[in-house]
Amino acid sequence: MSRRDRSLKPARARAAAPSRESRGAATTAPPEFGAATTALWVTMAVLVLARGALPLVPGMGGWALNLHRFVSPGIGWTLWALSALALIPGVATRLFPWWERMGDAIADRPGLATLVAAAFGAALVWLFPDRVRFVGDFLLRQGTVEMAERPSVLFPQALPLDVLLHYAFRATSPRALGSTRTAPRA
Repeated sequence: MSRRDRSLKPARARAAAPSRESRGAATTAPPEFGAATTALWVTMAVLVLARGALPLVPGMGGWALNLHRFVSPGIGWTLWALSALALIPGVATRLFPWWERMGDAIADRPGLATLVAAAFGAALVWLFPDRVRFVGDFLLRQGTVEMAERPSVLFPQALPLDVLLHYAFRATSPRALGSTRTAPRA
């Protein structure tokens, strides 16, 4: 490819990409998608109603739809109400430009969007640690740390990366950070 062709390629790509104004012009679904839009709305409305009713029913028959039974009522019911409000056409119409701007920002700067999503995910993991000690083989790892024994003895099925992350790195990181706390032997 010649130097001239390389310099023209971005200009052609920019010319082919729809402008923000032309993207904003098509804010409503074409008429041929009316039935699909209605079917999607009805499905979402049924799910929202089920999520509102099943936490009030005794038992765990609707185990995937009654999750806000287990969180604080302020958080669970507020999020449920917001999802119900989003199904009201007048509210959805007012929210649509915000969602469209967020989508355009993701399309315009995918690197920044990825960084923000990764930071948000990391913040969730940092703010909400596993307090029920249920994730993975937690009890086996906890026993290895408490016994101060080599992981290969107490946890023989551990893979090398698992040993590196949970034992070797943990054993060296306090010393590297200047801490005097004891760490498990690797």
